Amino acid sequence: MGLKVLHTPVHSKGSISIFIPEKDMVVIGNTVSEKRGIPIHENINEFKKSFLAFKDTEAKYVISSFDGYCNNKLDVVKKTESLISKIDF
Repeated sequence: MGLKVLHTPVHSKGSISIFIPEKDMVVIGNTVSEKRGIPIHENINEFKKSFLAFKDTEAKYVISSFDGYCNNKLDVVKKTESLISKIDF
């Protein structure tokens, strides 16, 4: 089984997400939070990079260890993009 580790430093500098191509899913930890909005982050630019790394995976599903769900990745991406559009950078 091939895994792809993504550096997604949102909540902390060492945070990662794991893309599992064989299962068509990505485990995001706390990269995004569909239930709670945008997580507390150390650096907004790192958040944006982390979100794009997650978004760019070919996964269809996302597992959030932060929120405890398994959802369609497209739904999570759309909700997060909506939240990002409300941030005044």
